[in-house]
Amino acid sequence: MIRTISESHLPALGDIRALGLGDVVYVDAGVHHNDYWGRYVEALAAAISKGASVTTVDVSTMPVVNR
Repeated sequence: MIRTISESHLPALGDIRALGLGDVVYVDAGVHHNDYWGRYVEALAAAISKGASVTTVDVSTMPVVNR
């Protein structure tokens, strides 16, 4: 699964914690200013410990795919 964390999209912490091997999380470079950032760091650490990949990106430059 691919998830994105940005100022306009903050997925449920449990959804992030549940990620594991083969999953990818793109974190917007500016999201660390959020009041809940510490909780997201903990959730990302749990996902990384199970094999998820986390990458910091500039979300505004990512293409949007509509389904």
